[in-house]
Amino acid sequence: MTPLRRILPIVTSLAAAIILAGCGGSSGQGDDAAGAMPADDRLFPLVFENDWLAVPEQGGFFQALVAGYYAEEGLAVTFRHGGPYDLTPQNVAVGKAQIGMGGSDEIILAVGKDLPLVIVAPFMQHHPYALMSYADHAVKSFDQLEGRTVTGFPGATWIPLVQHRAKVKFGLAPLTTSIAGFMADQSHRAIEQVFITNEPYFARRQGADIHVLRIGDSGWDPYRVIFTTKPFADEHPHRVAAFVRASLRGWQAYLHGDAAAADAMIREKNPSMTQDYIDFVRQTMIASKLVTGLADQGQADLRLDKIQQEIADLRAVKLLSADLRASDVASLDFLPDDPRPSPPAANASAQPE
Repeated sequence: MTPLRRILPIVTSLAAAIILAGCGGSSGQGDDAAGAMPADDRLFPLVFENDWLAVPEQGGFFQALVAGYYAEEGLAVTFRHGGPYDLTPQNVAVGKAQIGMGGSDEIILAVGKDLPLVIVAPFMQHHPYALMSYADHAVKSFDQLEGRTVTGFPGATWIPLVQHRAKVKFGLAPLTTSIAGFMADQSHRAIEQVFITNEPYFARRQGADIHVLRIGDSGWDPYRVIFTTKPFADEHPHRVAAFVRASLRGWQAYLHGDAAAADAMIREKNPSMTQDYIDFVRQTMIASKLVTGLADQGQADLRLDKIQQEIADLRAVKLLSADLRASDVASLDFLPDDPRPSPPAANASAQPE
C-alpha cells in the first residue's frame, strides 16, 4: 500500500490566494463536499474543510459528526476534503468553507500575506512531522543531519528552522508520492520527512528496521489548529465556539471511546484506509500525546506566547516579513473554560506498533 503524502507547500502559492480572497466565494457546498449527515433545517449549516482526504488523523472530527455532537450544538456540518494541490487556508479565505484545519505555521504565513484568517483552537498540541531513517544509520539528534541528504518538501517550514536551530547544513532531495525510494536505498543512509502517524507504518510493514525522530524535538513544533476567517468569527462567534466544543468532545471520544462508526466513515470516504492502519494511527496519536500534549496540558491549551514565538522563529529565517502579534493570528475567545482533557479510558495506554 502506498502511503499518502500530506506534506504540502505552505511557503509558496499564498500570494495568488490574496487576489482570490478579494473576489468572494461560494458557500462551500460544492460537488466535492463529503461527509455530511442528514440535513436539519433547524441547524446552522457550516462547511468544514479538512486538509487532506479522509484519514484517521482527522478522526475526532469524524467522531463529532457521526456521534451527533455538532447537531447537539445546533450545527449541520458538511466535510469538504482537500487534496495535494488544494490548500485549505486559501479555500477558507475565499469562502469554499467557513472553517478549516491546518498547521499554525500555515496560518501565520497566510495572515502575513494578508489573508483574513484566525486560529480559534488547537486540535493537536504537537505536529506529526518526523524524520525517518534506517536504524543502522539512525538520525537520533539533529546535529547528525550535518552533511546528509534529506528527502523532504522544499517549502516546508521545518527545513530552515531546524538548520537555524541546530546550526546544521544538509542537502534536500524532493519528496515523491511514496516511500519507494527510501525502501530501495541499499546504503541505508536515506532520511525522509514523514508524518509519525503514516510512513513508519508502511516502512515497517515492508520489513524496514527504522528510527523515527520527531521534528518537534528540535523545538520547532507548530500546533495543528482549527481556523476560520475573521469576518465569520465576528459575525458568528457562538457558532464558531460551538464547533470548537463539539470537535474537542469528538477528539476525546475518538481517542478514548468507541470509534467504530467514525472509522467506518473514514473507510467509506477513503477506501485506501484499512482498519489496521487506522488503529496504528490512533495508537500513535495516543502514545505520542500529539493531541493532549507531552505535559497533558489539554488539547485546547492555546498559548499566545507560543504563537508569538512561532512568529519570531519564522521571521528569524526570513519566511515571514510581516511584524505580526499573536493576537493578529489567534484568538482565545472560542475555547472552553477548562482545556484539560477528560480522564482517559483504559485504551489510552496503547502503544504504536
